[in-house]
Amino acid sequence: MRDGMIILKPIADERVWGGTRLFDYVKEEKHPRIGHLYSVISNDEFVSKIISPGPYEGKSIDDYFNDIKSRYGLEMFNNFPVVIALVDATENLSIQVHPDDKVALETENFKLGKNESWYFLEAPADGSIINGCICKSKPELKERFERGEYDGTVDRLNVEKGDYVFCEAGTLHALTAGSTTYEIEENCDLTYRFYDYGRLDADGRPRKMQMEKALRSVDTLKKSKACPMGGEVKSHRGYDFFIINDLLNYVNESNSLECFSMLKGSIKMGPNLVECGMTIILEPGESIDSKIECAAVVRPKSFKVG
Repeated sequence: MRDGMIILKPIADERVWGGTRLFDYVKEEKHPRIGHLYSVISNDEFVSKIISPGPYEGKSIDDYFNDIKSRYGLEMFNNFPVVIALVDATENLSIQVHPDDKVALETENFKLGKNESWYFLEAPADGSIINGCICKSKPELKERFERGEYDGTVDRLNVEKGDYVFCEAGTLHALTAGSTTYEIEENCDLTYRFYDYGRLDADGRPRKMQMEKALRSVDTLKKSKACPMGGEVKSHRGYDFFIINDLLNYVNESNSLECFSMLKGSIKMGPNLVECGMTIILEPGESIDSKIECAAVVRPKSFKVG
């Protein structure tokens, strides 16, 4: 393993809708349920830590990123630009929306909004996720959600195991029960809830909705599409994404940073065993010299804001 290759420790995040399918990847911790297993994250709540030997061992991902981001044209970002997680949706997630750049700036003084995407490792139990609106006016959307009427209000998208869905900012959406996904987000920690099935938080109180901000963010015409994930690269404004299967080794042949996430099996990297749900950051020319069953690769990239 080259000096400086970065291996990150995953972080478990408890959620009321989470489950038990991610327990095997956080053996030293105890949680009643896990919603996210973050393999790459840097926000006000969680920051990934580096566990690989070298000059950054024990430091945060942003200690490393701030030192090297100018090499890869990523100076526009204050923090690592993508968030990556495994998601276990044992129950339906809240019906929600993320703001685009314009609304994020106007509402929260955030420079960037959030697009995200999912690669489905397991399909939802009923074969679909919530995706977009049936009603086309925001006043009707508000009225129906306030009455607790989400059937006939939201549209659905059929998805299967192995499908890929890109969710543009402004799209009303929710993962549904049974889904397990590899999730990639632009690093903007803004989520506005329309509806949450009357669930209570850890203190026994109804979870907060953000109806006015959600209405400001939603575009009632936007909907996502699902497509089988083949060997092609999925390219979006903030990142490129692809899946690799059954390789004897892997080399970052790009000119960019790559987040290499294990999805199946494990590999030994020096003293560390890199298992499902863990991410290695590869700089150009760095390699994984082991047999790889299945992994996901995300390349962060710069883009024009707006």
